[in-house]
This record gives sequence, structure tokens and C-alpha cells, in this order.
Amino acid sequence: MFKYLLSVLSIIALIGFSGNAAAFCFPKVSYRCVGDHAVDAAATDATIQLAITNTTCPRTVITITHEIPSALSSLALEINGKSDLTLVGVPVGETCAYSTSCDPEVGCGGGGGTPPAPTATLHGNGAGSVIYIHGSSSVTLESLELTGGGGTDFGGGIHFTGSGALTIINSTITGNNANSQGGGIQFNGSGGNATLTLSAGTLIDENTSGGNGGGIHINGSARLMALQPYTEIGFNHAPNGFGGGIQVEGPAQADIGSPGYNGLGVVYGNDAEYGGGISGYSVDGYWATVRLFTTDASNPVTVSSNFASHTGGGIYLRTNGPNIPDFCAYDFRIDNNAAQEGSAIYGDEDSEAGNYYGAYIFLNSGPQECQEPETIDTLGAVRCAAGIVCNTVNGNVAEDSSNHPTAGSTILAQTAAGLIARRLIMRNNHGAHVIRTFGPYGSAAYGSIVNCLIADNTLTAEMIRIDDDGLSPAEATSFDGCTIVNNGNQGAPVIYSAHALTLTNSIIDELSINTLNYVGPGGGLNVSDVLATDISTLPSAAGIDQGEPLYVDAANSDYHLQPTSTGIDFAPANGGVDLDGNPRDVNLSGVPGNSTPRDIGAYERQNKFQCGTSDSIFCNGYEYSW
Repeated sequence: MFKYLLSVLSIIALIGFSGNAAAFCFPKVSYRCVGDHAVDAAATDATIQLAITNTTCPRTVITITHEIPSALSSLALEINGKSDLTLVGVPVGETCAYSTSCDPEVGCGGGGGTPPAPTATLHGNGAGSVIYIHGSSSVTLESLELTGGGGTDFGGGIHFTGSGALTIINSTITGNNANSQGGGIQFNGSGGNATLTLSAGTLIDENTSGGNGGGIHINGSARLMALQPYTEIGFNHAPNGFGGGIQVEGPAQADIGSPGYNGLGVVYGNDAEYGGGISGYSVDGYWATVRLFTTDASNPVTVSSNFASHTGGGIYLRTNGPNIPDFCAYDFRIDNNAAQEGSAIYGDEDSEAGNYYGAYIFLNSGPQECQEPETIDTLGAVRCAAGIVCNTVNGNVAEDSSNHPTAGSTILAQTAAGLIARRLIMRNNHGAHVIRTFGPYGSAAYGSIVNCLIADNTLTAEMIRIDDDGLSPAEATSFDGCTIVNNGNQGAPVIYSAHALTLTNSIIDELSINTLNYVGPGGGLNVSDVLATDISTLPSAAGIDQGEPLYVDAANSDYHLQPTSTGIDFAPANGGVDLDGNPRDVNLSGVPGNSTPRDIGAYERQNKFQCGTSDSIFCNGYEYSW
């Protein structure tokens, strides 16, 4: 976009410094430059606001020099109804003749390295947003740092309300605050659809909201797209509200797939009262939707090291009557977060006129959920590469603001909430339970876990607890193809269920601990093809065996089965894939045992010499679809 910059600015200089040059709209791109015309003939405007006001062409780039230092400070800029307007920072010492290969249409850092730092800093005046964008506007910010915005209810760094788009490239929004919504960015889709795109090199960090959305608050007919590398929403604060990193308020939607920034997750180190990392909040008759998915096969999308002083360390989902938030994660990591309750994920409830409504939590749940307005594959979603740790809820801690342990759960789905998980690893979490639900509501499909590894967690109560919500205890929660091993929980049973329960094709290897405390409805317990160290609490039936399997390397937490282990070729064929994404029902030739082809537990051994890598995905390179 900048290759014609010198010639265009020369033409502008010949026309003169009257500002009338903006009346001539060139076929492709028009340019203005903020600088000192007394020493720089190509400068068109002495302030950024003048350059914005004088822009009349639909495709205009405003470059911002350091020639007039005061032009970059005490700012409260306003952009109203501008189409395809780009603001670009210029390095110190450069004039309006500066050109760059950093094209606003494609972003910076295209060579794969870390993008360069922003080249110009815009300081707010502390009494409003640094930039207020409204009307029908399409704006790109590039190579800029926005800081010092505050004293406003909405959007300390940027307040966008209207329709159109805001794209941020190679820029940082930091050190801003808002009294109510969006310490860094408040983005409201009003009067039409609006899209906020965080492109490569975007950092939203160290912003604070007195209410919701420490980093970003997005609401109305709006979407957040954070799909590019070198993107981070980190170290933001909403100590008295929702969404330390991001608050998504219905009907807004967030699609987050960035691999993050230099080893840190895309949503990292934020804090709030509810939803330290991300809060999905359904209000006013509208659902909120949050989707996580990986776009870099070697670097899964990650929500990590966030804290909530109340509930939802990583993710918090709030329901408002029948308006239910959807959270869908595919090939993800939700690790090392903390909260009093729901240290990784908390799905809340609401009641209205005697009816209960709960949030929906879908983890690799399939193509039928959260696939609007387009599939995630359309947005660049990929599967994790071979050997990459993926689909994890690891290292989350139930604790309060003083770091004191609490009796919280890693994942908690409240009354009427739904939890579906396919291919889920839960390791090294601390709290009372790794999973606590109040039973599936309305359909057993909304309370099922398939292909899970629950291992090496430190707990104080049942590893899995399914309480009686008083609504539909006959609806069964199901666990299939799971390995539960080497967890400490101070002697409580592995599973407590006050609802109907189905437990199949699984290994429960917890020495000196009862497997089950079932207090659900009579006839509601279905157990088959289970290998457990304790079977005294399980029904007496064929396919339920007592014993401990042989693992590839239990000392190093590799719980793949050895080829001669009990559990190999243990159960009838039932199709599907295992936790590694490998096909089920592989009958090992020449291995003594049952004639049935299916291995039980999280992993299906593919051959006698299969690799055994802890938490590996696609160990043999097997590809599959959702």
C-alpha cells in the first residue's frame, strides 16, 4: 500500500498545505501526514484530529510522525463515519516521506519473526478514550501504542460504537482504564454489524475496568476475531466485574484461535471477580458465544494463568433466563488458572418463573455445536500436530485471593448446565473435584464425557461429583473410554452420582479408594466393560473386572497400555477414535487375550510397537474430522 507514498505526498505538497488536497481522491489510496509543514513539505496536518477531520476520501492512510511532539499527547480523538481509514505510526526521526513494507491490508511480521514494536505512542488526556469511533466506520490502527486513556465509562483506550470494523495491527493498547466497560477497548455493534479484528502483533495488556472487560468488552451485534500469531490479551484487570481479559456480552461472539505471543497464551495473566480470562454473558434476550480453536498445529490456543476472586478462573459463563451462553473449545489448553470455584471453567445457572437455565460447555463436542455463522475450519482451524500436548485442562487450582485452598472444582457446571467433552485431559489440578455437575438437564447428550484421562490430580473429595439438581435425576451422565488413575482425594469415592449414571469402556485405577457412591434413581446405573481396582461398589455383571493394568511408563505419567496389559482387546467393537485421535477397535494380532477388539480406557493401542508419548495427539499421524 505504501509503494506510491512518496509520489503521492509530493503531489500533495505541490498542491499546498491548505488541506484541499483531500478533495482529490486518488483511484487506490489517498494519504495525509501529521507533521511540521515548516520543516517537512509533505506534512498535511499539524494534529491527528485535523488529519481525521480533513479526510474525505474513502481509502485514506494517515501517517503520524514525531515532528510535533504535542500532537501525540493529551489526545481524545474522534472518528465519525470514516470509510477505510488507516492510522499508521512513523518511527522517531522519520519524516512524512517515510515508507514501509508494513502494509495495513496484510499486517506486519509476515516473515514469521516477532513483529516490530509500535513506532508511535498516542497518549490520552486521562479524561476520555484515546480514540472514540462511531457511526458507520471502518478503521485500521497500525504500529501505534495507545495509552493513558481514562476518566470515561466506556473504552479507556478505544471506544467503538456503531457499525463497520476496527482492525488492529502490530499495535499495543496498554495502561488505559474505564469506569464501567472495556478498560482497553469497548466495542459495541450498534445500528448494524461490527467486527473487531486483532491481527498479528496486537497486545491488549495492563488495562483496567471498574466494571466488566478489563482488556476488551464486546457487546451488541459485534464479533471479535483473534486468529493471528503474536496476539495477546494479557495482564488486564476487572477486579469488581466480569471478564478480566475479555467480556463477551450477547449477542456478541468471540472467535479466538491465535497461538499467543512468544510462548504465552492468547489470554494470559488476567484477573476479575468472575471469569479471570474470558466471561461469556447472555443478556437482554441474546446468547453470547465464545469459540476457542487452534490455528497453529504446533501451538494450541491457550487460556492460562488467569485468576477470578469468585468463580471461573479461566472461563466464566453467565446465563440470563432462557438466554444461554455457548462455550466451545476445539484442540485447546485451559491451564494453570485459579479461582475459588470453577478454577478452569464455571458454567452458571439462572432461574425464571420456576424454570432453570444453565450454560453450555462443549469441548471437542462435534460439528453440531457452535458452528455459526461459519464453521471453525473456514476460519483456519487445524488439529494439533503429532506429539503436541493438547485438549488439556491442567494445573488449575481452587484457591482464594490469599492463595488459600478452597473446596472448589476444576470444572463446575451448575443446575441445568450442559457439559459435553470429547478427548479431554485433566492433570495436576488442585481442589475438591476435577468435575462437578448437577446432572444433565433435558437430555443425556448434555452430560457426557468420552475419551478422557484424569490423572495425577490432588483433590480433597470425589474426583467426579454429580449432584441432584431436583430437575431430572433420571437423565444419565455418561463416561465412556476414560482412564482415571493416580489421583489423591483423601479417601473419597472416585465418583459420586445422585443422577442416573452410565460408565463404560473405562479404567479406574485408584488404590484403596471405592470406585462409586451411587445414590441415584433405581435402575439408573449402567456399568459395562470396566476394569477397576475396586469393584465392590459396582454392579455384578459380565465385563466388570478387578485389577490394575500395565502402563507404558506410569512413573512418567504415560498411561498408554502395554500390549500384554489387562484392558487390551477387552470390549466389543464400537467405532470412533481414542484420546490420541487414533481409531478404536484395533485387535492386536498375536497378543493373548479376549477376541473382542476394543481396548478400554483413554487409549487404543495401534500395534505391539506403538509409540507411547504422554498426552500425544495423532501418535501415528492418523487424521480425522470433527
